[in-house]
Amino acid sequence: MIRPIPTQRHWLRRAADAVHDYLAERAAQRALHELDRRTLADIGLDASEVTSVAAESSAHASLTRLRIVAATAHV
Repeated sequence: MIRPIPTQRHWLRRAADAVHDYLAERAAQRALHELDRRTLADIGLDASEVTSVAAESSAHASLTRLRIVAATAHV
């Protein structure tokens, strides 16, 4: 087995992951904000929940909604 050469760039990977998570959260927020209240209600959401749903789906918040927990278990 060949081991990778150790580097001191863990901070760079963490920063890149943080940027990726942030962009994914913003994209989810934009997509959910484009939906009207009736469509949100059809999928079981209220307009006031959009920000927290986006945060949970991008791992910025702890998972509290069962449908998000179930969806991420299969990934």
